[in-house]
Amino acid sequence: MLVDLLDEDYAEQSELVVDALNGISSVFELQSPTTKNDFCRMFIREGLLDPLTSALLNMMATRGEVADQMKKQIVQITLVFSQVTQSDIHVRNALGTRKIVRRGYSIAFGGLASRPKHTF
Repeated sequence: MLVDLLDEDYAEQSELVVDALNGISSVFELQSPTTKNDFCRMFIREGLLDPLTSALLNMMATRGEVADQMKKQIVQITLVFSQVTQSDIHVRNALGTRKIVRRGYSIAFGGLASRPKHTF
């Protein structure tokens, strides 16, 4: 359910996307016998990584306090997945798919193409 809400168009359904991100973040903050590895695997089975990285791409083009908070939340969720990859091959394989890696690269280095080149 949270994954489906996150997949909504932020421009049209921003409250749903914000609520979905808050819900996903709160799952990782639970004091529960369920490990973060298990939560990551569950979210992967539900297809979280695609809409999560897509939401981050959309947030990068959005200005404002709410968008900035959502960017931080998405990065924190992604960080949990990155930490779990050290001990869980299934999470590592999901995070290392071509689509997810390319989006991450685009987010991290997308602005470099528009910068002026140095001449020496």
